[in-house]
Amino acid sequence: MRRLHPRGAASRGICVDAVGATLGPECVLVRSTSRGFSAIARDAAFALQKCVLPAAPADGDWLYRQTQRIADALNAGEVALAQIYGLRILASDLQARDLRRIAAVSALCKAGFNPAEPRVPRDDPRGGRWTDGNNPPAVNAPEDRPATTEIDFSDGFHDAVVDSWIKAFNDSGKAVGLRMIGTDGAIIGFPDILIHAPGLPVEAIEVKTGNTPTFTPNQRWYIPLLKVGGHLYSTDTRIEKLGLVPGQVFPPTDVYVIYAPGPGQKYKVRKFPF
Repeated sequence: MRRLHPRGAASRGICVDAVGATLGPECVLVRSTSRGFSAIARDAAFALQKCVLPAAPADGDWLYRQTQRIADALNAGEVALAQIYGLRILASDLQARDLRRIAAVSALCKAGFNPAEPRVPRDDPRGGRWTDGNNPPAVNAPEDRPATTEIDFSDGFHDAVVDSWIKAFNDSGKAVGLRMIGTDGAIIGFPDILIHAPGLPVEAIEVKTGNTPTFTPNQRWYIPLLKVGGHLYSTDTRIEKLGLVPGQVFPPTDVYVIYAPGPGQKYKVRKFPF
């Protein structure tokens, strides 16, 4: 039986009331603003749908449209209709694993969401998307096809930072650093660095440069999935150097973000979620 939950720290489901809509204790789906009720950003909704709603329709924008309907109903003063839309989102209460995934998505969205940011379309190969375990395994592009990375607005500084960290890891003799390079073929997403030190699990590192770096739309959904594990995999045979098996889903993987504003400036390292 579907039910709405009261708002607050104990919530394990959907709350829809006169002040908005939430999923779990803290994840806001619809909020009240000075211009009326506003739905969650499309990229955040996509990430939540992937992480928490595996039984949702295959359309990646389904949750986003549901939150828009809730917002429209609340703007029209139709709270009961908004609650009906909310009841369609979840068929059962959230479990502890779901709550952890929601917290991961929410943390990343708070850390990197900028609604005015120019977006790389989700279906663009430059968008930084990993292969999802719910889909057939991706096939590596032929080797003679050019490798591509995210669009680099740092005049090469981003790549220099990544290369220097890779060299440091490998020169230390205590870790294997592997730079993940996307292709213009089926594999179209990647973290900047994967490392593996003896006795420790594999870890991922994203490098962000500039004064106000943000996450790409696809990073906002694949980083939480990488963190919780069991969703993403790679068919790149180089991951065998890290003790991973091509085609098998990754275990829960810690993710770190290196913030390097520019040459000669101090950098910061933060563990996700922040």
